[in-house]
Amino acid sequence: MQNQIISDFQTLDSWEDKYEYIISLSRKLEPYPDELKRPEHFIIGCQSRTWLFSKEIDNGKLHWLAHSDSLFVKGLIYILLLDFQDKTKEELRTQEAVTIQELDLEKYITAGRQNGLEGVMKKLKLN
Repeated sequence: MQNQIISDFQTLDSWEDKYEYIISLSRKLEPYPDELKRPEHFIIGCQSRTWLFSKEIDNGKLHWLAHSDSLFVKGLIYILLLDFQDKTKEELRTQEAVTIQELDLEKYITAGRQNGLEGVMKKLKLN
């Protein structure tokens, strides 16, 4: 799925088009229950209020739920979750993710947002 996102981004010329695409992806995240908006699920360092929660499903795989008060951040998290959803802890530790550089977003994303995404990645990799 990572390759599809990268391919989609390569067809978009302007930052505005990429931004709108990311916003549209935010709508694909599963609903995040309010009762999971607890400190232990909060992503520290993110400019937006962001939470990430995993629950174990079949055969030790983890299913992730995420929420942010920023649609842009929700879209970025959706992109990350494509490669991390429903994998075992061992798979998560070695899983590679699409990078900001691959999406050509590094000049558009603030340092604070990059820190937040690093916090999400650490949690996804169970560090």
